[in-house]
This record gives sequence, C-alpha cells and structure tokens, in this order.
Amino acid sequence: MDHETSAAALIAAITALITAISVLLASAGAFVKLWRRDNVTDTRVDLLWRSHLQRGAGEALSKSFISDTSKKETVMSLVFSDSEVRRAYDPIAPTLRELYEDNKGLAEEKLAEIISAKYGVWLAKHICAPLNVVDQACVAMAVMVARETELEHCGVPLKISPSDAPI
Repeated sequence: MDHETSAAALIAAITALITAISVLLASAGAFVKLWRRDNVTDTRVDLLWRSHLQRGAGEALSKSFISDTSKKETVMSLVFSDSEVRRAYDPIAPTLRELYEDNKGLAEEKLAEIISAKYGVWLAKHICAPLNVVDQACVAMAVMVARETELEHCGVPLKISPSDAPI
C-alpha cells in the first residue's frame, strides 16, 4: 500500500510540475507576442511622428520660416531663415534645450513626441496661433530650437529623411 501511495504522490507531483511548466511556457509565449506587438506599435508611432515632422517642416518651409540647406533630394536639413520666428521661441528655448540635454540620443521623432506632450499647449497659444501654422510646424521648429547651443541662433539642422521602417 505504501508503495502505491508514494507512486501516486510521485505521479501527482510530476503532473503538477508539467502543468506548471506548461502554464509558464504559455505565459512566456503571450509575453513574447505582447512584446512584439508593442515594438510594432512603437515603430508605427515613430512613423506617425516622422510624418508630423515632415508635414510641419513642409508648412514652415512654404511660409519661409525655415530653409532647407541640404543638397540631397531625400533629406531635408533645416535651419531658421526668419529671425522673428526664431525669437518667438526665446521664452521656451532654455527649457527645450534642457529637455534635449536630458534626453540626448533620442530620435527626433521621440523628442517631438515629448515636446508636444509637455509643451504643446504653450506652443499652440504662443507660436502656432500668432504665426497661423499647424502644430506640426511648431513642434518641428521646437525640435530645431531644442537642438541649438546657447551661443547660436541659426539652429542645428533638423534632418528629416524617408523612413525605412515597415508600415
């Protein structure tokens, strides 16, 4: 009897162990699927922000607020061409530069996303409305201001190129 009881207990323990491993493997599979989905979502969000920056840069270019210094057809290298527009950013420029310094290494799309989330309302009231431009243009120019050094007002070129990421 003891031998049968211990064999039954061993079988029950092995069954419980196999069940636990199966649950863990199933959970790991779900985690991997979730992780992959989040990475695809991040890629799509980056593509949307790149598109916003391109649209904004296009509007700012059309109004001659900025100019393209690039010689290449596939890249825009943007600098301010209107000093009045650049000066409109003076009240927020130190904050934008500090944000950039704290987040060096971020892609321009991510920086644009952060600027829009934190300062979008201020930009809308103090830049977009007076200049009569869409928020994408204000954010694109804000990214340019964020990347400037304290000593120059010409701006670090905002480089926008087509995405190679899958849609």
